[in-house]
Amino acid sequence: MVLYLVRHGRPIIDPSVPSSAWVLDPDHEHLVTELAARAPWSADAVWFSSPEPKAVRTARLLAGRDVPVVRDLREHERQAAGLVPDFVRAIAEAFATPDAEVRPGWEPTARTQARTVVAAGRIIEDHPGRDIVLVGHGTAWTLLAAALTGSEPDLGRWRALSMPDVITVDTTEGGNAGKA
Repeated sequence: MVLYLVRHGRPIIDPSVPSSAWVLDPDHEHLVTELAARAPWSADAVWFSSPEPKAVRTARLLAGRDVPVVRDLREHERQAAGLVPDFVRAIAEAFATPDAEVRPGWEPTARTQARTVVAAGRIIEDHPGRDIVLVGHGTAWTLLAAALTGSEPDLGRWRALSMPDVITVDTTEGGNAGKA
């Protein structure tokens, strides 16, 4: 079984609202449909999405239909609106201190990882032997891939992710992860 962790397409960045409310940028939806055209997953894969609008729209474009939403597949919670100065440094700090709230309103990354592992585990258990596509977010997927492969969260992998992009985790080979 292969787990495909799809990062959403490019959103419209609106500093006046939390990133969890951002929508997919229509000017960049072609990148999502191009990913769909070269999809690495099987036609009978099982699909689920984060509840965030940019992920839901990405999933719809990729699957060609509505996709069930799982609340615990949402991104690392960052409640404050606006852009974070030196965002990469803040994420590096969050990865390095997983039990800490590194910015006011930020969920500790250990909590993000735990909830995505439980949610993905339930989905895998409910669909044995099936390829699964989860559409969501870069930070959450970096943390989930690390947990599933028994490795530390990889800041370099996180930084290299495009919008959209795919991390594959082949659970039949002991949880090897890579980019599709």
